[in-house]
Parts: sequence; C-alpha cells; structure tokens
Amino acid sequence: GDAERLGGAAAKARSSLKDKYVSLLKSKGNWSVGKPADAADATSNDAAAAAAAASSSSSSSSSSSSCLGVTLERACRSFSRARVAMDKTKGFAISAKIQQALPSLLERVMALLNKTFITTVKRGDRAAVTRCLRAYTYIDQTHTAEEVLREEVVTPILNVTVTKAHLVRAQQKQQQQQPASLAKKPQGAAQNMDDLDPKAKKAILVLPLDLKELSAVAGKASSLDALFQLTLQALKTACGPALEASVFPFTAFHFTARSIAHELLPAIVSRGSNQLFAPYIPQRFLAHYRAGRRLVSGLEALCPDDARAKTFADTPALAQFDDKWNLPVYFQLRFQEARKALEDAVRSPPSLTDQDNKMSPPSSSPLALSATRAVWTGVLRCWREDVWVDRLTHRFFKATLQLLKQYASWVSFGLGPPPPLERAGLSPPKHERKRSTASTQAGGGGKWSSAEASSLRLVIAVEKDIQALCSNVRHSLPGTIVGCVCGGHDGGAGGDAEKKRTEATEMVTSGLSGVIGELERAGARAREVAARRIALACTKNLVTEVPRIKQRYSMTGNAPPSTALAFVQSILTPLREQLEDDDDDDGDGRSKSAWLVSRVADLVTDRYRVAVSDLLAVVQKTEAILSRLKKKKGRAKGTGMSDADKIRLQLFLDVRRFAEDLAALGCADDTTKALQDLVQLPPSIPKPP
Repeated sequence: GDAERLGGAAAKARSSLKDKYVSLLKSKGNWSVGKPADAADATSNDAAAAAAAASSSSSSSSSSSSCLGVTLERACRSFSRARVAMDKTKGFAISAKIQQALPSLLERVMALLNKTFITTVKRGDRAAVTRCLRAYTYIDQTHTAEEVLREEVVTPILNVTVTKAHLVRAQQKQQQQQPASLAKKPQGAAQNMDDLDPKAKKAILVLPLDLKELSAVAGKASSLDALFQLTLQALKTACGPALEASVFPFTAFHFTARSIAHELLPAIVSRGSNQLFAPYIPQRFLAHYRAGRRLVSGLEALCPDDARAKTFADTPALAQFDDKWNLPVYFQLRFQEARKALEDAVRSPPSLTDQDNKMSPPSSSPLALSATRAVWTGVLRCWREDVWVDRLTHRFFKATLQLLKQYASWVSFGLGPPPPLERAGLSPPKHERKRSTASTQAGGGGKWSSAEASSLRLVIAVEKDIQALCSNVRHSLPGTIVGCVCGGHDGGAGGDAEKKRTEATEMVTSGLSGVIGELERAGARAREVAARRIALACTKNLVTEVPRIKQRYSMTGNAPPSTALAFVQSILTPLREQLEDDDDDDGDGRSKSAWLVSRVADLVTDRYRVAVSDLLAVVQKTEAILSRLKKKKGRAKGTGMSDADKIRLQLFLDVRRFAEDLAALGCADDTTKALQDLVQLPPSIPKPP
C-alpha cells in the first residue's frame, strides 16, 4: 500500500510538472531547451520519475539489487542536475516550486539508497555497490555512506567481538601461556585461521556473516593479538565490497578511517581493562602493544591508496589509541633493567675472580670482567626482539651510548692517571712533572684503591676487554641495530631496501663513533698504566745500579770491564714474565701485546738514558777536577786506562747488552739509538768485540 501511494504521488507530480513545462513552452514560443528554466523543469521531471521507479522497484520482491542500483543512480544524477539548474533559474516562479518539491523526493531516494547500499554490501554484490557509491557521489553524500556502513555493518560486528568480556578473557589466556617469542608477524595477517573449524571459518570469511558464531569464535581467542586479528578479518570480509568498490574514481570515500577505525579503536580504548594499556609489567605490555600495532598496520593495509592511508594516519581515533600506550614509562623500566646489572658490577673495583664467572659473554670475543659483560649484555638487551620498540628507537640508541659512556668513565676514573716514573732520585721528564705533582696533591690513584684493583694482571685484563668491546661496538653492533630498524621494512624493490640499510648503517656508525673514541681513550689509559707499572718494575734496580758503577771503578784499582754487569740481564725480566702470561696472538704469530713491548721499551730506555746521562755528567766533572789537580801538582798522566774510561767502557757494554735484549723481544733498532749515541767510546779506548 505504501509503495502504491508513493508511486501515485510520483506520477501525479510528474504529470503536473509536465503540464507546467508544456504551458511554459506555449507561452514563451520559441524557448530553447538549453535555457535555465527549461533545464530545471526537465531535470525535476526526471528526478520525480526516477524516484517513482525506484520506489516501485524496491517494493517489488522480484526486482534485483542491480536494477535498483541503476535506477537510484539515475535518480541521483537527476537530482544533481536539478540543483545546478535551480542555481541558474533563481527568480523564476517554477524554480521556487521545484525547490520545494526536491527535499521530500531527496529524502525518499536517500532512504532507498541507504537500504540498497547496505543490502548490496552484505550480499557482496560489488557492481551494485559501485552504482550506489556513484549515486552518493552525485548528490554529495559520501559522509552519509561512511556513516551508514559504520552503523549497519561495523558496529554489530564489534558488539559481538570486541566486548569487555572477550578482551579480558583474551588477556587472561595470554598470561597463562608460557612466554612465547615476540617475533614480528606479517602485518595485517589473520592469525590462528588454520586452527579454526570450518564452521568458524565460514562465520568469518563468508558473507553474510553469522554474528552468533562470530561471537563464539572471538570468545575462544587465545590471545589479544588473535582477538584483534579475528576482528580485523571479520571487518575486512563484511566491508570488503565497499572497500573494493571505493577505488578510483571514488576517492572521496574513506571507509577505513571514518567507518572502521572510527568505531574499532575507540571501542578497544573504552572497553579494554586497565591492564590492557598498563606499562608496569613490560613483557605483558609489549605483547599488548605489538598486538595493537599489528591491528593498526592491518587497518592501514585496507586503505586503497596513499591519500586515504594518510587520512587514516591523521584520524583522531588513531591518535587517541596511540596516546593510550605509555611508551616512556615502558622505556624507563627496560632501561633500568639494562642499567642495573652494570651498576651492580661497577659498584666495587674489578677482580680477577670475575674471569671464573660462569656467565658467558653474548659475543664471540671473550670478555673477562663482569662489568664488561654487563655493559655488553645491557647494550644487546636494548635491541632484543622482546624489548625493542620501533617508536622508541631513538631512546634505545641514546641508552646504548649512555651505557658505553658509563663503562668508559668507570674505567678511566678507576685507573686514575698513569703512575709517575720517579724513583731513587730519578726525576720524570719535564712534561710529566706538572701532571705528577697535581696527581700527588689530589691524593693520587683512582677509585680502584684495593691492591687487587691496582695489580698489573687486572689492568691488562681491562685493556683486553676494552679492545674486545670496541671491536664488538664497531663491527657487530651496527648490524644488530640496523637489523631491528630495517627488519620490518619490505622496502619494495630490493635496491630500495638495500639503500635504506646502507643509509641506516652509515647513520648508526656515525652515531657510535663518539663513544668508540671514549672507549679507545680509556683503553689507551689502561695501556699506559700497564706499561708504566711494568717500566717501574724494570727500572727499580736500574736507577740504583747505574750510579754504583762509579763506586766500582773510582779509585779502586779494578781491572777494565769485559762484560756487562749482572743487573742488565734482569732489567727486562718483569716484561718477559708478562709476555709469558700473555700467550695470545693475532693469528699470524705476532703477539697482541706488541704495544706493551714497544711502550715499555721506550719508557725504560728513556729512564736508562737519564741515569747514564747523570752518571756521565758526574764522571766528566770528577775527571775535570782530577785533571786540574794533577796539572797543578805537575804530575804526568798514567799509562793505564783511567777510572773515567773504565766507567765509560762499562756503560758501553751494559747498553749494548740492553739493546740486544730489546732486539730479542722484537723492538726496532732505533729504540736505543739515543742511548747508544750517549755512551760512544772515545778513540783512546779500544772497542770491545
């Protein structure tokens, strides 16, 4: 009865408009159809006829949705033309009457269009959905289509899937399970679909959806991630015809942002419990956060093009959803976990017993001390798959630098300044005197004040750990960081992905260069401290035995020397003992402690040269005094070798033996050149073989 009355009203309106149009033509004579009044009259007539046809078509049970879509499309096109015509015929009486009639006709057509759109979407008739979208576009009602889809399709699905009970149950099941790997899964992919029975799959993948069965499937979700992905798949199936039809040229429809995300994300925020977004249990929070990010990625994948993906990214619902995840608190908890182990390790001076710790270092390079293992473990922890979060990459990188800098500062402050080589009246070089005095005034030494912390073996172990840590940071850490940052990018073409990885590697390497420099400076201090401690042990007897040479030959009548003194052979004994303990090599037979030999040789040679120079100065002064006394008394010079020449000969023999010992350790020939030049024999003394 309603359809008959609607059809009769439309026919009556059509007849009335036709009569007015004909009388207008007769009164105006030769009126052109292209005139505004003619266009308004004709388009209004077409609109009324289209509305009547749509009404009768929808009331007939035998009419297909395809035919109804065609009729509605024609009606909406007529309305669009009528609006344009009315704008051009302002002031005509017929335009005012048509304008009064169009709103009621538009209301009827919109009601039919909305009903037809939802019906065709639920049936999966893409051709009919396309015609409906074209009709919405004609009458500029794209927002109406988005709202209708949200209310009639999206909301009913969310009311049976994303409920408060289902969200709580999914979280409880996830907590009961054993901690699983948090490896990334393909973005937007439905999870656990293979585990569903055929009836459950049909409820999710086949139109029309069975909401009752869908609710039962959602209630059995094994985790929050599974619940989100099942809901996303159901929405994709239900809204699929509209999403597929909204491609070019229908780019004004934003179904993903304004129909799906607009309803789904606020529903999760409002219905989720406090535990869903609480960051105080990091492992649970990360699982929930990654489930949410995979859901967002799945929604983004539903966008037909980049423009609508940008609209989705800017939607307020997504911003509200992202703000619920308290990432700064999560980062602080994770950083405290990584820093605590290092702080515990550096709270006390290092010990050689650390090498017996059963904690295996997380790298191929051996790390002897617990502090070194703790810092490297903490650095790698920041980039573990079950810790790292993409949106916190900058913070985790900063945390990495902080951990390494803290370790470098601990080593530098603990070792303190290198010990001065000032023993038995032997003054250090001028460039070291000021630094040595300042160190003494400040109390000397570093934070490691215990005997074990100041031992040579420990300093060598620290130096080796720093070298291994620098190697790890320089070579393996950039690959680990880039693997996290670029691992989730498919990068499109292989060349683009490789380019991104190359650029990321350059940025990471550049960012790590500063902290590598600090570690290297700490390692250089450790090497200098070790070298000076060995040099102190080497020169302990040297600085006392060299001045005694004068006592051996001055006015004693001893025969001229023929061999080096016994103490010369023991000068390098501390260095030899250290080299015997350090039997590592770099793979080609060369010792890794070559730097130690070179630096100790330079320090000991320099101290030997100072001692010899002081002795020769005393000998020369004494010789000059004796010469003046003999000249004053008129005594003739002796025929034998003088005491001064005996001393010079002994120094020559000692220095030559010392140079041979250094050469046996692999030192360059020019290491003792300045010392050998100092003890060159005068022509009056025959050079020994």
